Amino acid sequence: MQVLRDRASITAVPDLQLHTLIEKCLASLSDFDDFDLSDLVTFIVVEPGDRLEAVNAELGFPILTRPFELLADHCGWYEMVFVLSDHGYGIEVFIPKSAGVCPQLLSYCAAHVEGDS
Repeated sequence: MQVLRDRASITAVPDLQLHTLIEKCLASLSDFDDFDLSDLVTFIVVEPGDRLEAVNAELGFPILTRPFELLADHCGWYEMVFVLSDHGYGIEVFIPKSAGVCPQLLSYCAAHVEGDS
């Protein structure tokens, strides 16, 4: 699992599609350039082999039972958005549709996705 809290870690993301998705999210936050990125959002990238318990531990809540703001399908990735504070701080979780990713998580995403982006 990758946890991205700053621009340096985001710049190092090797997957071009994922990098583009994250940059699109960052562009939507451009009005908040005077804030530290870690005060606005944390990106979590699930990787093959990550156990659901590890994802839950990183999030601090069970991903399959907490209401999300958005669950979108981006071809090879699912994107889940959780807004955690009244000030707008959120966590965006990217889940690859690939072998080795927790089947329970992939099934949940497929059943609850809001449409193609």
